Amino acid sequence: MRHFLLRRHGKESGIGKESDIGKGSDIRGDSEPRSSGKKNAGIRFWAVLAAVFLIFPYITSLIWSYRIRESAGLERGEPLIGGIFGAGWWDADGRQEENSGEAGSRTGERRICLGGGRKGYMNIEEYLPGLVAGQIPAEYEMEAIKAQAIIARTYIYRRMGDDREIAESRLFPADIAETETEGGLDREDFSEMYEKICRAVKETEGLVLMYEGKPVDPLFHRISAGATRTGDEAHPYLQPADSSYDMEAEGFLSVRDWEPAEFAERIGALGGTGRISPDRVADSIQIVEKDDAGYVEQIQIGTHIYTGEQVRTALELPSAAFSVREHEGKIQTVCRGIGHGLGLSQYGADHMASEGKTAREILEYYYKNVEIILPES
Repeated sequence: MRHFLLRRHGKESGIGKESDIGKGSDIRGDSEPRSSGKKNAGIRFWAVLAAVFLIFPYITSLIWSYRIRESAGLERGEPLIGGIFGAGWWDADGRQEENSGEAGSRTGERRICLGGGRKGYMNIEEYLPGLVAGQIPAEYEMEAIKAQAIIARTYIYRRMGDDREIAESRLFPADIAETETEGGLDREDFSEMYEKICRAVKETEGLVLMYEGKPVDPLFHRISAGATRTGDEAHPYLQPADSSYDMEAEGFLSVRDWEPAEFAERIGALGGTGRISPDRVADSIQIVEKDDAGYVEQIQIGTHIYTGEQVRTALELPSAAFSVREHEGKIQTVCRGIGHGLGLSQYGADHMASEGKTAREILEYYYKNVEIILPES
């Protein structure tokens, strides 16, 4: 969530603006005595004060998103490093500590210890609206946003394990940046959209995705390549799901032509092979293996074999569902989807919601053999 949200809200609510109270107060005329100006000033003062208190929880819960993005120096669309499952919840540039402990019984509210110069705590339900707002477009269908709210809550519970509180720095390490989504509230109907997200959080209060008594690793992405991918042994609940409606999404297909020299330089920077000659690089490319969803598992370039995610990182591609060919003296990459392709497709979820599917039905479609329960009841 970018910092301009704070400026936008301040502008629309009058916060930080020069007040016009009192301007022209000597030329109001007999129909509006000066005492009414003082009365209006008082009313406006209390209105502004009330607005500050109303938006404080929102600002507090949203600020993490900008801090994480800024500290990592990344923008939306930065690719994964270090493999899919090692990267964690988002398709992110960095690492995720693993904490998959089972949620304990209720002994008090779970809460987040705020960081970044802020002191105090927020309980999870207060924290979630700002988190969800930074992950999914607010204009998406309500049931899709509710599904995302459950995903976000599940992630926090998984990170916390049996603990009742967690430091924000542990929840979102500084080297993890949001990359999969286009969330945000940079819009004129700011208040309406934020209220919609708050309602989605409230209507799913406490619900968590569980597998065999533990919170799942709720991987999600923006747009699949037409179907979601199979998880590894640690993610048995991630099974292939048809998501062919994703092919209708804006940005589903991306094509880029590379100068052979730049292509060779980027791949060479991955290491593991000698210098790749730009004149020969096009003839040395061969995709060795793809998974059932069309994502590259292994690709040979020169004499070395790379993973699809390594090449995706080097070329800054939207996903690892790509093909490579020589085209008019250049090297052309054609890429499908946005993100790692594991777990829930946000575009697919929105499509399902538009057809009347509930958040529960959406989640049970993308995550197999899971329970959606109140783990602390």
